[in-house]
Amino acid sequence: MVVAPHRLLWLLYCSPLLADSSLLSRTRAYFTQERPETPTPARPPIARQPPKNTATNEPPWSGCGAVKRWAAAHRPDWRAAFGGKMSHSQFGQDLVVIALVHALSRGANATLGGPFHYVDLAANDPKSGSNTYLLDACFSWKGLCVEPNPQYHAAIRGARSCPLVDTCVSDREVAVDFLATGPVGHIAGRKLVPMTCTTLRRVLEKHRRVTYLSLDVEGHELPALKGMDWNRTAVDFITLENAKADHVAYLGSRGLRPVVCVGIDTLFARDPLAPAASAWFDANEASLAPLCVDRDVARCQDGDARGYSCAVQTPAVWNAWQGKFPGRRGTG
Repeated sequence: MVVAPHRLLWLLYCSPLLADSSLLSRTRAYFTQERPETPTPARPPIARQPPKNTATNEPPWSGCGAVKRWAAAHRPDWRAAFGGKMSHSQFGQDLVVIALVHALSRGANATLGGPFHYVDLAANDPKSGSNTYLLDACFSWKGLCVEPNPQYHAAIRGARSCPLVDTCVSDREVAVDFLATGPVGHIAGRKLVPMTCTTLRRVLEKHRRVTYLSLDVEGHELPALKGMDWNRTAVDFITLENAKADHVAYLGSRGLRPVVCVGIDTLFARDPLAPAASAWFDANEASLAPLCVDRDVARCQDGDARGYSCAVQTPAVWNAWQGKFPGRRGTG
C-alpha cells in the first residue's frame, strides 16, 4: 500500500498521541458528552391593551369564553361581567337570563330542563342592545327573531342563526302601516311600510315550549301576547319593557308572575319556576347590586322612571336614551 507523503507526515506527528489510549478516550468523551443547553432568558410578556371603541372609549366585548366561564360560576361576579363588557343588552337582561337559567337547570334539585329556546320580539339590531345575541352566539340556544323593520333584515340574516320572521306581530292577521324609524319602529297610523301582521299563534305553531321571550314592540305588547295560543305553547320567562297593569293582569291569567325589574324591563316567570327564581334572586341580592336588578317590581312598571337610573348603563347608552327621551330621568 502506498501512503501519500502528507498522510505519512500526519501519522508520524500524531502517532504518540494516538498511542495514549487514556488521552484518546478522554478526548472522545469530551466531544461526545451531552452538555446542558444554556437557557435563553424568557422575554417579559408584552402588555397589550385591548383596542377601544373610539366612539365611546370603552373596551370591546370580551368574547364567548369569558361569558361561559362567568356563567358557570356558582355565584357570578356581576362587577366583572360589566367591567369585562360581557353584556350586549341595554340593562344586562341577557346576563340575568343566562345566570338564572344556569342556576335553575343545574344540580339534583334542578327545576328547569333543556333544550333551551328563545323568541326575540322584536329583534332590532342583531348584536347591539340585543337580549338574545349571547344565547345564540355563545350558548347555542335555538330561537326565532321577529323584526318587521326592513333596515335590519340583512344584518340579522348575516349575524344570527335564528330564522327571521320579517313582519309585525299582533292579536290577529291584519294589514298595517309600519313606521320604520330605526330602533323605535312601530305600527303607525300613517302609510310608510305596508305589511300584514302575523300572530304568535302562527309563529310558534311548532313550538311547545319557549324558555325565554324577549318582548319589546313599542307599546304593542298586549296585542302580541293575546295572539298566542297559551294552551299549546308554554313560556318560562318573559322580559317586557315598561309593563303596565293590564300586562301584569293578562300574564297573571296565563300563569306568569313578575319577579324582578331589570332596568325598565319586568322579568316574569312561569308559576312553577317563579318561587325558585325569586329565591335565587334573594340569595344573590348582594352580588346583583351593580346590575339593574331590583326586587321591587314597581320600579319598572306603569311608567316609573326609576328603572332608567340604574348604574350599569354606560355614559354612551345613557346619553343616547336621554337624547331620545329627554323627559325620562331616573330618580335614584
